[in-house]
Order: sequence, then C-alpha cells, then structure tokens
Amino acid sequence: MRHPLLSITVAVLSVAVLTSCATDTPAGSDPATSGADTSTPDPSTTPSGETSTPQVPVVDAEATDIPLLPGVYGTGYPAGVEAGQEMRAAGGTGVARTSEPGLVHVFTAGSSSCPPVVESTAVAEDDGSLFVAKVEIPPATPCTMDFRPFTSVVALPSGVDPEAALTFHVATASGSDEFVTVELPVDAGPGDVAWAAG
Repeated sequence: MRHPLLSITVAVLSVAVLTSCATDTPAGSDPATSGADTSTPDPSTTPSGETSTPQVPVVDAEATDIPLLPGVYGTGYPAGVEAGQEMRAAGGTGVARTSEPGLVHVFTAGSSSCPPVVESTAVAEDDGSLFVAKVEIPPATPCTMDFRPFTSVVALPSGVDPEAALTFHVATASGSDEFVTVELPVDAGPGDVAWAAG
C-alpha cells in the first residue's frame, strides 16, 4: 500500500516540473515561437504615441510632392500657387490655407544651402496673432547667395479658427524677434496666397 503523503508529494512535484517546462524558453530557441515580444519601437513615435515632427530641411523635395503634414517642407510652390511680382515685392514671404483645415503653407525665400524654412507649429500671441519661427541653421553652414522659394507646412495652434482672418508674424531669421507681417483674409481659400506687405 502506497503512503498518502508520498502520493501527494509526487503529484505536486509533477505539476511543478510540467509548469516549468511550459514557461521556460530553452537557450537558442526561436523567439518568434517562444511568445516573447520581439517588436521594435517605431522611432518616429513618441512615448505618448504622437508622431514626431522632422526638423531637418528637405531641400531635395519639390513642394508639389510634399505631404500635408506639419514640419514638412520642400523647394518651390505647391500645385496651384503661382508667384510673380507680388511675391518678389514681399521678399518671398507669404501664407496660404491648405485643403486640410488647421494647416497652412508658409512661403519663404532665401539661400538653397541655408533654406529659410519654418517650425512645424505657429505660436499664438496674446493679441491673437500667430508667430512663425524659422528653423535654426547651424552657424558654420556656408550659405550660397542664390534666392529660391520654399514651402513649409505649418499647424495652427489649438483653439484658432482656421477659417477666420489671421495675422501671421514670420520671423526674418532663426532665433530672431524681427518679423514680417502677413494678413490672411477670411475669404482666402486654399492656394490663395497672402503676401507680406512690400
């Protein structure tokens, strides 16, 4: 006759061994079949899940090819925007609504090697106007003397009515408090450019 205590002990040890075998992954096993999380974090997202915004000028992309995402920019103008004497008189600085509510195109002009593109989001001022800062160019960067147009996609701050008349102050240089003013009227539709006063 078997001892009852010995039978219970053997049963408990058997369960423990089986559980251990089921949860341990032997060395050298394939992690894809072990149930381990092998996913790689997406470097383009922040811990909160929001997509990070690139801040490196995309000087080799044409503005006709850039997506409507804040912080994206390219050379030239998007489809439907024509610039002429008015643009030159404004020094190349202008603003237009896009087909995406809450996003605007900001137009600037300057050196192709030191593109005067702007930050991804405008900042609301106390008086209701919007300040648009230039992306910083490293001080040691050699800047050519050519004059090329650039288009930046900029998000309006939350709480700003994208269909209202808007006043933009676009910085003349990175880190500068000096700016030019662009008045975007209420009736300006997507692609209707308001240029800075000459």
